[in-house]
Amino acid sequence: MRIISFSYLQFFTFLNMILVGGIIGLIFDFYRVLKRKMIFSVYLSNLFDFLIFLIFTFIVFVRLIQLNGGQVRWYIFLGVIVGNIIYYFSISKIAVKNIMIMTDSSLKVYYKIKKIFLKILGYVKLIITKLK
Repeated sequence: MRIISFSYLQFFTFLNMILVGGIIGLIFDFYRVLKRKMIFSVYLSNLFDFLIFLIFTFIVFVRLIQLNGGQVRWYIFLGVIVGNIIYYFSISKIAVKNIMIMTDSSLKVYYKIKKIFLKILGYVKLIITKLK
C-alpha cells in the first residue's frame, strides 16, 4: 500500500510540474512581449532576466513544497520541461498575440489618460500664472 501511494504522489507531482511548466511558459511569453514593447538598457534587461529566473525558481519550489515536502527528483525537471514544450507548441502563438493586443490596448489607454492629465495640468498652470 505504501508503494502505491508513493507512486501516486510521484505521478501527481509530475502532472503538477507539467502544469507549472505551462504556467512558466505563459509568464515568460508575457515577459517577452513586455520586454519588446518597453526599451530597457542592457543592464536593466539583464537584471530583469535574472529576476524572472528567480521568480520561476520560486514558483517551482513553492509548488514542490506544497506537493511533496520539497523533494527534488529528476521527473520534476522533466515535468517542467514537458509542460513548457507542450505550452510552446500548443498555445504560445495565440497567447503572444493576445498579450500583444492587451498591452497595445493598455498602452493606448495609458497614453490617452496621460494626455488628458497633462492638458488639465497645463490649464491649472495657466490659471495659477494668471492669478499671480
